[in-house]
Amino acid sequence: MSTQVVNWAKQLGDGCILYCNNEESGGRIVLRQMQAALNWTSEEVMKDVDVTFDAFTEKLGGDKIKMFDKANMSIYDIQAAVERCESRHDMKAEIIIIDNLYKVHGFDQKNISTIERYGRLAQAVRELAKQYGPIICASQLDASAEDKKFPDLSSLYGSKTAIQGECDVALLIGQISAEPNTRFLRAVKNKLPSATPEFRSQGCAVGMDRERAQLISHVGGPYV
Repeated sequence: MSTQVVNWAKQLGDGCILYCNNEESGGRIVLRQMQAALNWTSEEVMKDVDVTFDAFTEKLGGDKIKMFDKANMSIYDIQAAVERCESRHDMKAEIIIIDNLYKVHGFDQKNISTIERYGRLAQAVRELAKQYGPIICASQLDASAEDKKFPDLSSLYGSKTAIQGECDVALLIGQISAEPNTRFLRAVKNKLPSATPEFRSQGCAVGMDRERAQLISHVGGPYV
């Protein structure tokens, strides 16, 4: 996610990316973003923080990524954060990241199941996307995806069909123990009008440089 966020940030005009983080510490997320943008190890990033921050800002063309860091955030907190960005023309959120959607609070009534609650969260996020722009949510897969290159959409943790029905694009990431530094990507659902039909069910593989938060192309290698 950090690798992609910095790539998107380079392409923005006057807007920003709002990164809603409830998964791990905000400092660690920012560290990974800096590694991804600069192709530096964590040691290189921390060697001189002021130099790193200046290089990071220059690489992105400004202060493009706004972090909303709250472990117990609710869907209402996210909406308020988006509205704060909307109220300032110099930082309007052009892309919204939610990591991790399943952990977002909201619709926690005792009389609904966790699956139904998750479905209502997805509906609320879709409404926000209609109002403000693209929202990219990260979520976990369940045990059925373990040691699979290309998991099925049914592997989405905590959901039967509700989340799957609400999203326009679902990109699943698989991994196998035999290739720990490779990730297998497949867009199992893609309703975007720009999607190329012959690639809708195709998968690909990318390498990972964990030390620098980079994805490495396998073109010309065993996966093409």
